[in-house]
Amino acid sequence: MTLRPVAAAALLAILSLVGTPSHGNTAILARLDRGERLRIAAIGTSLTDANFNRDNWFAQMGRWLDATYPGQVTLSNRAVSGTMSRDMPGFRPHGGDWQLAQVLANDNPDAVFIEFAINDAYKEAKITPDDSRRQLKSLIDRIRAWAKEKGKPVEIIVQTMNNTGPGYAPAENDVAPYYQAWAEEAAANKLLLIDHYGNWMKLYQSEPDHATWKSYIPDDIHPNTLGTAKVIVPEIQRALAAQAYGGRAAPPNPRLVKLPFAFSGTRMENTPVVYRGRPLLVQNHRPAKADEQESGSYLFIEDMTTGQEVARCGQGFSFVSAFVSGDEMNVFGTVNTNKEWTKDIFRFWSTDLKNWKQEKILTRRGDEHFFNTSVCRGPDGYVMAYESNLPVQWSFRFARSMDLAKWEPIEGIEFADVEGKSACANPTIRYVAPYYYIVYGVHRDRLPKFRYEYLLPTTKYITFIARSKDLVTWEVSPTRGPMLDPVPGEGINNTDADLFEFEGNTYIYYATGEQTVEWGTIRVAMYAGPMKEMFEAYFPAGVPMIKFDAAQRKYIYPQ
Repeated sequence: MTLRPVAAAALLAILSLVGTPSHGNTAILARLDRGERLRIAAIGTSLTDANFNRDNWFAQMGRWLDATYPGQVTLSNRAVSGTMSRDMPGFRPHGGDWQLAQVLANDNPDAVFIEFAINDAYKEAKITPDDSRRQLKSLIDRIRAWAKEKGKPVEIIVQTMNNTGPGYAPAENDVAPYYQAWAEEAAANKLLLIDHYGNWMKLYQSEPDHATWKSYIPDDIHPNTLGTAKVIVPEIQRALAAQAYGGRAAPPNPRLVKLPFAFSGTRMENTPVVYRGRPLLVQNHRPAKADEQESGSYLFIEDMTTGQEVARCGQGFSFVSAFVSGDEMNVFGTVNTNKEWTKDIFRFWSTDLKNWKQEKILTRRGDEHFFNTSVCRGPDGYVMAYESNLPVQWSFRFARSMDLAKWEPIEGIEFADVEGKSACANPTIRYVAPYYYIVYGVHRDRLPKFRYEYLLPTTKYITFIARSKDLVTWEVSPTRGPMLDPVPGEGINNTDADLFEFEGNTYIYYATGEQTVEWGTIRVAMYAGPMKEMFEAYFPAGVPMIKFDAAQRKYIYPQ
């Protein structure tokens, strides 16, 4: 197949206009949130047919819905491999008309997913884009007439699927005009359009050899199980959440420039600081092998001007953070063991980077494990955010101190998503009056109600930013994308972020890779302005925000 940039660009422009319109109380997730039981049907091609691939997008979507709303969803898959939106002479029967008849006669649907455009584009079928659009309208009209007769709402979800590769004969097929026609018809009928095509095109064009795309669509037309999980299902989750919880246009992110370099070696946790006028990077070395943690883990400091190591402490410690108080360098680390994973949190301090003292400052409860820490100074003393595997892995709590030496956990609040079981990891805390700001890592797939746009469909671990005046009620940034999101070459991870202000600009140091110690390094993103300005830009006035209640330990979504 020959990809036509003009056609693709035109389609993407139309998709941006379609958006994700709100359907009020008929949206699938909104109805499920109210406790309704729904019958969801699908009609389409081999991309949907369970007999062709039992672990296709419909099956994976069903597992997600069942895990989120146990017992509330019944699926009916009427798709038939090799069919078009209507039966064509010389091709396999049981196309769109027949499939929809089965759904309406037998399934009593509350929602119907439709995809046929990819097969309508097959040249030998002699279906034009206009023909395909008219047939889609016919299917839509039949569903609406049936719904009116039955006196019930039925959601209709139109999907544009993947592009095809050169191995799909005949190669001159071009799906873009057909997807464009379906996008136009969805817009004309004010229907939810889920655009997988745009995501697949981004992935296809992200690598000269299309290696990742080919690994997800090895036969040039059918996404495999992994490709479905990485590209299709996340977009379904995003689109359904946007439909249910408001399809407003999100404000743009503050402009971050990812600087064109990475640190050598495998690195992850770090804290950039200014100590006596020098920019330093406090880091840890943590070996990959479990039996080398005690002997091979340590904390160290590099001069960012010379690139030289200027201090080392904390043998057997990792998950580093740092805080400068006048002439005193404070480094925090977690005990790393060979057999018991991580333990308590210690403070190391020095006024010359040569002579170090240490003391335990936080003791774990029972078999609890501590990980990352971060410290800031607020209006009532110092505050530490410290990561734990309890009550949810991953989550974090807070502690206070008046002198950096004696710390008391703040009882009754935990940044732990107990309800949703999502990760709230590797926190970095700052105070810029009147707000505390938390920069923290999350697992993209565990937060389907967030409507962020991502640069790559393969993205897995990203960084959020939230703010609070009291450490209890947090507002999560409502911008178009998360604070940090991988670009090609960074793997699936942009987390473990820390930041500082230097000479009027803000620099964010973050980890890339696969969220393992086997592969990943530190890169830097820059905001051209002070930290206060950057923080405020992530929270524009007048925009509804998702909140996190640290007392109730759950996210709260705007109505």
